[in-house]
Amino acid sequence: VAEGAESMYWNPAGLQGAASPEASYAHAEMNEFFRLDHLAYAHPVEALGGSLGAAVTLWTMDAIDARTASNVQSGKFAPHSEAFSIGYARTFWQGSELPARDRELFGEGYDVPFSHRPFRDDDPFWQGSMRAGVAVKFVNETIRARSASSFAVDGGVQYYPFQIPEGILSFAFRNLGSRPVFITDRGSLPVEVAFGAAYDARSERRRILPAAEIIVPYYGDPALRLGVEYGVKAGGSAEVFFRAGYKTVSAPHLNPVSGATVGVGFRINRFHADVGFQPMAELENGAFANADEQRM
Repeated sequence: VAEGAESMYWNPAGLQGAASPEASYAHAEMNEFFRLDHLAYAHPVEALGGSLGAAVTLWTMDAIDARTASNVQSGKFAPHSEAFSIGYARTFWQGSELPARDRELFGEGYDVPFSHRPFRDDDPFWQGSMRAGVAVKFVNETIRARSASSFAVDGGVQYYPFQIPEGILSFAFRNLGSRPVFITDRGSLPVEVAFGAAYDARSERRRILPAAEIIVPYYGDPALRLGVEYGVKAGGSAEVFFRAGYKTVSAPHLNPVSGATVGVGFRINRFHADVGFQPMAELENGAFANADEQRM
C-alpha cells in the first residue's frame, strides 16, 4: 500500500502514486541504542511517462568500547551503515482499456468487420492496471576502521484489477545484489521477496484499509505481516488514522507480544505525520515516526 516517496523503502512501484512532488522522512528508535533514518523524494516526470525517486537510509548506533585481544580498552567506535538509491516507476494499462479505445475509434463499426462478437463491458479478473518500478542502490557498512560496500536492486509491481476497484495485489523483491566483503569475510544482504494484498474501501468521510504481506527471505523462515488502517475526516481538510498490525518475524524469538504494532496518523492538507509503537519484550521497546509533505 506504500505510495509516493515512502515506496522507495518498500516497493518502488508505488512511486507512481505521487500525484505531485513529495518528500518523506522517517525515524525509528530501536532498543534505545539503534536508530534508523530514511529520507526519500518522489517526482512525477511527464516526459518519462512515470515518476523518479531518490532515497537515503542511515542506520546508526551509540558508541561502544573498542578492546584489544588482551581485553584492554582502546577507545570507542560507532558502527554505521548507509544506502543511497534512485528509482523509476510507471503505470501500464491492460485489459478493457484497449478495446474501449478501439470502440471509440471505430464507433459502430467496431462489431462489424471480422469481429462477430458483441462489445463486452465486463472484465476478467486478470485485466487491470499495473504499476511497475525498480530502484538501484549503493550500500556501505562501516565497523571502526573497516568498511564494505555493495550494489543492490529493489523492484516490484502493484496491480489493480478492474473487477475489484478497491483491490490491490503486489509483488516486491528487495536487496538483490553483490555481497559486501569485510577484509576476507564475505557478508550477505537481507534478500527477500514479498507478496501482498490489500482492500482499500473508501467513502466520503471514512477509509478502511486491511492489508497482508508474506515475506520470504533468502536466509531465515517466511513471515507474515497483517495490518489495518481506519481513517476518518476530522473537519475541513484534516484526517485522522488509527492503525494496528501484527508480524510474525520476531514472535518466535522473543514472545508473541513483540509482533504487535499500533499507530496513529494525521493529515492536514498535503502534510502527513505518523507515529507507531512496537513492544520488544526483553529488548525493551521501539518507536518510529514518519512525516510526508507534498509540494505542488
